[in-house]
Amino acid sequence: MLRLRNRARLFALFVMLLCCGFGGEREAALRVGIEENYAPFSFVNPQGVRTGFDVEFAQAVCACLGRPCVYVPMPFEELLRDTRAGKLDMAVAGMAATEERRRFLLFSDVYYRSHSIYIGRIEFQDNIEKLRGKRIGVKIKTLQAQYLLSHWRGKARLVADFGTTDELLDALRQGRLDAVLVDGFAGYAFLDSEEGKRFALLSDPLLPVPESSGSRIAITNGRAELLPAVNAAIRKIRLDGSFSKLSRKYFSFDIY
Repeated sequence: MLRLRNRARLFALFVMLLCCGFGGEREAALRVGIEENYAPFSFVNPQGVRTGFDVEFAQAVCACLGRPCVYVPMPFEELLRDTRAGKLDMAVAGMAATEERRRFLLFSDVYYRSHSIYIGRIEFQDNIEKLRGKRIGVKIKTLQAQYLLSHWRGKARLVADFGTTDELLDALRQGRLDAVLVDGFAGYAFLDSEEGKRFALLSDPLLPVPESSGSRIAITNGRAELLPAVNAAIRKIRLDGSFSKLSRKYFSFDIY
Protein backbone atom coordinates (compact mmCIF):
# COMPACT_ATOMS: atom_id res chain seq x y z
CA MET A 1 0.00 0.00 0.00
CA LEU A 2 2.87 2.36 0.87
CA ARG A 3 4.51 1.76 -2.49
CA LEU A 4 1.23 2.53 -4.27
CA ARG A 5 0.91 5.75 -2.30
CA ASN A 6 4.47 6.70 -3.21
CA ARG A 7 3.73 6.07 -6.88
CA ALA A 8 0.60 8.20 -6.65
CA ARG A 9 2.61 11.02 -5.08
CA LEU A 10 5.28 10.78 -7.76
CA PHE A 11 2.62 10.89 -10.49
CA ALA A 12 0.98 13.93 -8.86
CA LEU A 13 4.38 15.65 -8.71
CA PHE A 14 5.00 14.81 -12.37
CA VAL A 15 1.64 16.32 -13.36
CA MET A 16 2.33 19.42 -11.27
CA LEU A 17 5.71 19.93 -12.93
CA LEU A 18 4.23 19.56 -16.37
CA CYS A 19 1.45 21.99 -15.48
CA CYS A 20 3.87 24.63 -14.30
CA GLY A 21 5.88 25.09 -17.47
CA PHE A 22 9.60 24.78 -17.80
CA GLY A 23 12.43 27.22 -17.35
CA GLY A 24 13.16 29.92 -19.88
CA GLU A 25 10.10 29.31 -22.05
CA ARG A 26 7.78 30.24 -19.19
CA GLU A 27 7.09 33.77 -20.48
CA ALA A 28 6.74 32.91 -24.18
CA ALA A 29 3.14 33.48 -25.22
CA LEU A 30 1.29 30.62 -26.88
CA ARG A 31 -0.89 31.38 -29.89
CA VAL A 32 -4.18 29.59 -29.22
CA GLY A 33 -6.84 29.40 -31.93
CA ILE A 34 -10.52 29.30 -30.96
CA GLU A 35 -13.57 29.17 -33.18
CA GLU A 36 -14.93 32.59 -34.03
CA ASN A 37 -18.70 32.18 -33.63
CA TYR A 38 -19.83 28.92 -32.05
CA ALA A 39 -22.05 29.44 -29.03
CA PRO A 40 -21.91 28.17 -26.33
CA PHE A 41 -18.26 27.30 -26.99
CA SER A 42 -17.04 30.65 -28.29
CA PHE A 43 -19.05 33.85 -28.62
CA VAL A 44 -19.05 37.55 -27.72
CA ASN A 45 -21.36 38.31 -24.79
CA PRO A 46 -23.54 41.45 -24.47
CA GLN A 47 -20.68 43.20 -22.68
CA GLY A 48 -18.49 42.74 -25.75
CA VAL A 49 -16.25 40.11 -24.13
CA ARG A 50 -15.42 36.85 -25.86
CA THR A 51 -16.34 33.91 -23.69
CA GLY A 52 -17.70 30.37 -23.91
CA PHE A 53 -16.76 26.88 -22.82
CA ASP A 54 -13.78 26.48 -25.18
CA VAL A 55 -12.53 29.99 -24.39
CA GLU A 56 -12.57 29.38 -20.64
CA PHE A 57 -11.16 25.87 -21.03
CA ALA A 58 -8.28 27.25 -23.12
CA GLN A 59 -7.62 29.85 -20.43
CA ALA A 60 -7.55 27.11 -17.77
CA VAL A 61 -5.08 25.04 -19.83
CA CYS A 62 -2.78 28.02 -20.31
CA ALA A 63 -2.97 28.87 -16.60
CA CYS A 64 -2.02 25.30 -15.78
CA LEU A 65 0.89 25.45 -18.21
CA GLY A 66 2.05 28.68 -16.56
CA ARG A 67 2.19 30.33 -19.97
CA PRO A 68 0.62 33.56 -21.25
CA CYS A 69 -1.64 32.92 -24.22
CA VAL A 70 -2.85 35.02 -27.12
CA TYR A 71 -6.33 33.85 -28.17
CA VAL A 72 -7.04 34.08 -31.89
CA PRO A 73 -10.68 33.63 -32.99
CA MET A 74 -11.25 32.50 -36.58
CA PRO A 75 -13.53 30.25 -38.68
CA PHE A 76 -13.06 26.52 -38.15
CA GLU A 77 -11.42 25.76 -41.52
CA GLU A 78 -8.86 28.53 -40.89
CA LEU A 79 -8.03 26.99 -37.52
CA LEU A 80 -7.10 23.76 -39.29
CA ARG A 81 -5.02 25.60 -41.88
CA ASP A 82 -3.16 27.90 -39.48
CA THR A 83 -2.44 25.19 -36.90
CA ARG A 84 -1.08 22.96 -39.64
CA ALA A 85 1.09 25.84 -40.94
CA GLY A 86 2.47 26.59 -37.48
CA LYS A 87 0.84 30.04 -37.30
CA LEU A 88 -0.94 28.76 -34.18
CA ASP A 89 0.65 26.68 -31.44
CA MET A 90 -2.62 24.92 -30.73
CA ALA A 91 -6.36 25.13 -31.37
CA VAL A 92 -9.01 24.62 -28.71
CA ALA A 93 -12.09 24.09 -30.83
CA GLY A 94 -13.47 20.62 -30.17
CA MET A 95 -11.60 18.97 -33.03
CA ALA A 96 -11.97 15.28 -33.73
CA ALA A 97 -8.74 13.40 -34.44
CA THR A 98 -9.56 11.91 -37.82
CA GLU A 99 -7.01 9.79 -39.65
CA GLU A 100 -6.48 12.57 -42.19
CA ARG A 101 -5.91 15.26 -39.56
CA ARG A 102 -3.46 13.07 -37.63
CA ARG A 103 -1.17 13.17 -40.67
CA PHE A 104 -0.39 16.83 -40.08
CA LEU A 105 -1.48 17.64 -36.50
CA LEU A 106 -0.88 16.30 -32.99
CA PHE A 107 -3.90 15.70 -30.76
CA SER A 108 -4.37 15.79 -27.02
CA ASP A 109 -6.48 13.45 -24.94
CA VAL A 110 -10.25 13.93 -25.18
CA TYR A 111 -11.64 16.84 -23.17
CA TYR A 112 -15.33 16.48 -24.09
CA ARG A 113 -17.60 14.31 -26.25
CA SER A 114 -20.52 15.13 -28.50
CA HIS A 115 -22.93 13.75 -31.09
CA SER A 116 -24.22 15.20 -34.34
CA ILE A 117 -27.91 15.93 -34.90
CA TYR A 118 -30.21 16.81 -37.76
CA ILE A 119 -32.33 19.93 -37.27
CA GLY A 120 -34.94 20.96 -39.78
CA ARG A 121 -38.47 21.92 -40.58
CA ILE A 122 -41.03 20.23 -38.36
CA GLU A 123 -42.69 18.36 -41.23
CA PHE A 124 -39.55 16.22 -41.61
CA GLN A 125 -39.49 15.18 -37.95
CA ASP A 126 -41.19 11.80 -38.24
CA ASN A 127 -39.12 10.43 -41.13
CA ILE A 128 -35.55 11.43 -41.98
CA GLU A 129 -35.98 9.88 -45.45
CA LYS A 130 -38.26 12.81 -46.32
CA LEU A 131 -35.05 14.80 -46.76
CA ARG A 132 -34.41 13.05 -50.07
CA GLY A 133 -34.14 15.74 -52.73
CA LYS A 134 -34.12 18.48 -50.09
CA ARG A 135 -31.44 21.03 -49.17
CA ILE A 136 -29.22 19.86 -46.29
CA GLY A 137 -26.52 22.21 -45.00
CA VAL A 138 -23.34 21.59 -43.05
CA LYS A 139 -20.17 23.43 -42.02
CA ILE A 140 -17.24 23.03 -44.37
CA LYS A 141 -14.34 20.68 -43.48
CA THR A 142 -16.09 19.01 -40.55
CA LEU A 143 -16.92 15.40 -39.68
CA GLN A 144 -20.55 16.27 -40.38
CA ALA A 145 -19.59 17.29 -43.92
CA GLN A 146 -17.82 13.96 -44.45
CA TYR A 147 -20.86 12.10 -43.14
CA LEU A 148 -23.27 13.95 -45.45
CA LEU A 149 -21.12 13.25 -48.48
CA SER A 150 -20.91 9.55 -47.68
CA HIS A 151 -24.60 9.07 -46.79
CA TRP A 152 -26.52 11.62 -48.86
CA ARG A 153 -24.51 12.16 -52.06
CA GLY A 154 -26.92 11.87 -54.97
CA LYS A 155 -29.91 11.63 -52.63
CA ALA A 156 -30.20 15.22 -51.42
CA ARG A 157 -28.97 18.69 -52.36
CA LEU A 158 -25.92 19.14 -50.14
CA VAL A 159 -24.68 22.63 -49.24
CA ALA A 160 -21.28 22.40 -47.53
CA ASP A 161 -19.91 25.93 -47.87
CA PHE A 162 -20.73 27.43 -44.46
CA GLY A 163 -17.76 28.67 -42.46
CA THR A 164 -19.50 29.06 -39.10
CA THR A 165 -22.40 27.51 -37.22
CA ASP A 166 -24.12 30.90 -37.10
CA GLU A 167 -24.06 31.13 -40.90
CA LEU A 168 -25.40 27.59 -41.17
CA LEU A 169 -28.28 28.18 -38.74
CA ASP A 170 -29.06 31.57 -40.31
CA ALA A 171 -29.57 29.81 -43.66
CA LEU A 172 -32.00 27.42 -41.96
CA ARG A 173 -33.88 30.30 -40.30
CA GLN A 174 -34.16 32.15 -43.61
CA GLY A 175 -35.54 29.13 -45.45
CA ARG A 176 -32.50 28.64 -47.68
CA LEU A 177 -32.07 25.15 -46.21
CA ASP A 178 -34.56 22.45 -45.29
CA ALA A 179 -32.32 20.85 -42.67
CA VAL A 180 -28.80 21.00 -41.22
CA LEU A 181 -26.43 18.48 -39.70
CA VAL A 182 -24.71 20.14 -36.77
CA ASP A 183 -22.83 19.36 -33.57
CA GLY A 184 -25.33 18.49 -30.86
CA PHE A 185 -24.27 21.12 -28.32
CA ALA A 186 -24.79 24.05 -30.67
CA GLY A 187 -27.88 22.35 -32.10
CA TYR A 188 -29.61 21.86 -28.76
CA ALA A 189 -28.84 25.46 -27.77
CA PHE A 190 -30.50 26.62 -31.01
CA LEU A 191 -33.58 24.43 -30.44
CA ASP A 192 -33.94 25.92 -26.95
CA SER A 193 -33.93 29.45 -28.34
CA GLU A 194 -37.02 31.42 -29.38
CA GLU A 195 -36.10 31.15 -33.08
CA GLY A 196 -35.44 27.42 -32.72
CA LYS A 197 -39.04 26.69 -31.75
CA ARG A 198 -39.99 26.69 -35.44
CA PHE A 199 -37.71 23.71 -36.03
CA ALA A 200 -37.28 20.19 -34.68
CA LEU A 201 -34.76 17.47 -33.95
CA LEU A 202 -35.27 15.18 -36.94
CA SER A 203 -33.80 11.91 -35.68
CA ASP A 204 -31.85 10.29 -32.89
CA PRO A 205 -28.34 11.75 -32.42
CA LEU A 206 -25.68 10.16 -34.60
CA LEU A 207 -23.09 8.21 -32.63
CA PRO A 208 -19.51 9.47 -32.99
CA VAL A 209 -17.12 7.45 -35.11
CA PRO A 210 -15.25 5.24 -32.57
CA GLU A 211 -11.74 5.81 -33.89
CA SER A 212 -12.10 9.60 -33.96
CA SER A 213 -14.71 10.23 -31.27
CA GLY A 214 -14.14 12.88 -28.67
CA SER A 215 -13.10 16.50 -28.91
CA ARG A 216 -9.41 17.22 -28.51
CA ILE A 217 -6.91 20.07 -28.56
CA ALA A 218 -4.99 20.21 -31.84
CA ILE A 219 -1.28 21.05 -31.61
CA THR A 220 0.98 22.03 -34.47
CA ASN A 221 3.61 19.42 -35.34
CA GLY A 222 6.35 21.94 -34.62
CA ARG A 223 5.42 22.11 -30.92
CA ALA A 224 5.43 18.42 -30.00
CA GLU A 225 6.87 19.27 -26.57
CA LEU A 226 3.50 20.82 -25.66
CA LEU A 227 1.58 17.53 -25.98
CA PRO A 228 2.50 15.88 -22.63
CA ALA A 229 2.04 19.18 -20.77
CA VAL A 230 -1.36 19.79 -22.38
CA ASN A 231 -2.49 16.25 -21.54
CA ALA A 232 -1.36 16.75 -17.95
CA ALA A 233 -3.28 20.03 -17.84
CA ILE A 234 -6.45 18.31 -19.08
CA ARG A 235 -6.10 15.65 -16.38
CA LYS A 236 -5.53 18.26 -13.69
CA ILE A 237 -8.54 20.35 -14.76
CA ARG A 238 -10.74 17.27 -14.68
CA LEU A 239 -9.44 15.96 -11.35
CA ASP A 240 -9.51 19.21 -9.37
CA GLY A 241 -13.19 19.89 -10.12
CA SER A 242 -12.57 22.81 -12.49
CA PHE A 243 -13.99 20.91 -15.46
CA SER A 244 -17.27 20.04 -13.72
CA LYS A 245 -17.72 23.63 -12.57
CA LEU A 246 -17.09 24.98 -16.06
CA SER A 247 -19.34 22.38 -17.68
CA ARG A 248 -22.25 23.25 -15.37
CA LYS A 249 -21.84 26.90 -16.30
CA TYR A 250 -22.67 26.23 -19.95
CA PHE A 251 -24.56 22.91 -20.04
CA SER A 252 -27.30 21.18 -18.08
CA PHE A 253 -25.74 17.75 -18.67
CA ASP A 254 -22.38 16.01 -18.47
CA ILE A 255 -20.37 16.66 -21.62
CA TYR A 256 -17.66 14.08 -20.88
